[in-house]
Amino acid sequence: MPRPTIETMPRDALGRVAPSPSQAAVLDAIRTHIADVGWPPSLDEIATRLGWATRSYAAECLDKLERKGWIQRGTGPRTIRILTHGGDA
Repeated sequence: MPRPTIETMPRDALGRVAPSPSQAAVLDAIRTHIADVGWPPSLDEIATRLGWATRSYAAECLDKLERKGWIQRGTGPRTIRILTHGGDA
């Protein structure tokens, strides 16, 4: 059976590809951090919260979440917005 591509993967009601389990954990970590302290976490804080040894996997998950339409990032280190309802945070 061929491996699904991003074009053929199932989508939610907003047309986004579902996050992987690791990506869903990153989304939860972002939501929790914002609820706890009022601003998005750094890559180091995401990795630490999820028990990952390095921040590179957190960065990879953020890249994929952004491509899938789940988050939007700016140029600063803590500029992560979780997107809902077609782009509104």
